[in-house]
Amino acid sequence: MLTKGKEKPKEPIIKLLLSIEEGPCTGKCSRYDAQFFSGQKMVYNGISRMKVIGSYAYFIPEQLPKNLLAETATLKLAELADSIPSEEGEQRVRIRFLLPNGSLKRISAGVRTAPPSFRSFIKLVDNEVRSMTEDQEGEKIR
Repeated sequence: MLTKGKEKPKEPIIKLLLSIEEGPCTGKCSRYDAQFFSGQKMVYNGISRMKVIGSYAYFIPEQLPKNLLAETATLKLAELADSIPSEEGEQRVRIRFLLPNGSLKRISAGVRTAPPSFRSFIKLVDNEVRSMTEDQEGEKIR
């Protein structure tokens, strides 16, 4: 029981801001998923064909998620369908990102058949994830 004047300090609310998941394909594709959270944290799970395999937490620059979310607006990704058809055997990539109204937009699409704006964003996020995992030593989780 709390006594007056001695309230438990509130923990900051950590929110998912953006995530990416590269799925399997019939060829030689990298597979990983990464979630960018408020509080300057990226949680990464390298599955195959990545320099870092396993689950790790990384520190991210404060502006990075804001810049990535701004890019979703610039590219008008919120206007895309939630699921975009892909060719058989094509690698699918799934992204989720926070909209200004606080809800999460989800898009799943094939890498080759997705609209140029989606492919551009995937390349941008993929470059950031690879940079983080190759330039820092993450904290092993799980």
